[in-house]
Amino acid sequence: MKILVDSSPIIISKNRGIGNYAVNLLRELLMIDKENEYYVLDCEDDGIFGEGFGNLCFVPFQWDEAIKAEYVNRINKVTGKIKPDVFYTPNAINLKYPILDKDTVNGALLCGTVHDIIPYVLKEIYFPGDSGLDRFMSYCRGLKGYDLLFANSETTKQDVCREFGCNNIINIQMGPNRNQFREDRIDKIWSVFRQNKRIEDGYMLGVLGTGPNKNLIRIIKAYCDACEQHGVGSQFVITGSLGKSVIRENISCLQKYLTDGRILFAGYVTDEEMEALYQHAKWCIFPTLYEGFGMPVVEAWNHGVPVMTSNNSSLNEIAHDAAVQVDPFDVRSLSEGFTRISKMSEKERQAYISAGVERAKRFSWEKTARSFLKEIRSQSVLDP
Repeated sequence: MKILVDSSPIIISKNRGIGNYAVNLLRELLMIDKENEYYVLDCEDDGIFGEGFGNLCFVPFQWDEAIKAEYVNRINKVTGKIKPDVFYTPNAINLKYPILDKDTVNGALLCGTVHDIIPYVLKEIYFPGDSGLDRFMSYCRGLKGYDLLFANSETTKQDVCREFGCNNIINIQMGPNRNQFREDRIDKIWSVFRQNKRIEDGYMLGVLGTGPNKNLIRIIKAYCDACEQHGVGSQFVITGSLGKSVIRENISCLQKYLTDGRILFAGYVTDEEMEALYQHAKWCIFPTLYEGFGMPVVEAWNHGVPVMTSNNSSLNEIAHDAAVQVDPFDVRSLSEGFTRISKMSEKERQAYISAGVERAKRFSWEKTARSFLKEIRSQSVLDP
């Protein structure tokens, strides 16, 4: 088969989120599949998937401001020329570009990955006053035009089926990011980074952000409550910056803990700094409001770090009983979670580490890639 891959998610989100998903999946497919031919729209980095793949061809494709208006026409021309059996986009809800359909890809098997529909699930937060909701829903409704969809979790699959009537969606969970670093280099980076940021031993690592679903305000309030009421003393290191929403909220105790260093916003961190943060954390904190998968949970487990996360969405599905779970909408539940992990015995913490390491074995890019190939082969037979 000829499989043509839309690289726009890599262009938009290089080294982040969906961009990493696209690169990891395609790299694994190229490693295990020597039967099919892969055509990738020019993603401005010919070495991004590695080297030595004889079945990989980059297709010239001009990415510029005009692409947003001409995207459908250009995709139509490329598919008309290459005549792929499969057209795959790693992000089927790509708000940067127009919606794709079968006519656009000249009748190729149209496949895509749906990472989540969080803006719809949390529409009161994402679209106050309905601003932008109709546009987002139009993309979600467009999913019915796909021949085959992949979801990163059963939660996302069920969300899409229930809310938009899509029965053409398969759950193939993803794997952790593959960052290959030299240990001596990570040690040197950590030594400098730790000193500059004043990071203490035994810190809790919040792999969060300022997105509406990341729950930063409740999490900070809960941590402050746990410090004030239950004597929690572990430093809380949060990747990313102090968002405007947190500043506007004017959390009364925040300044106190920023001043004494117990809450530390680490700002932007590189992949190597993130690796070092995972390696030295005592706990990973990830009780967000809703996720389509929850990559930090699996990445923490792979680093031997136990996790506190949410008891809903894909986080409950992924974590199961291998993590401490809390209600992300309830500050009291979050505070109790911080208190519990802070006062937990080392024996119990080690039990969570062992459970997490074992649970993480369920997730790998090889499994994802093999499931992907199995489904498109099956669909190609059914819809020649």
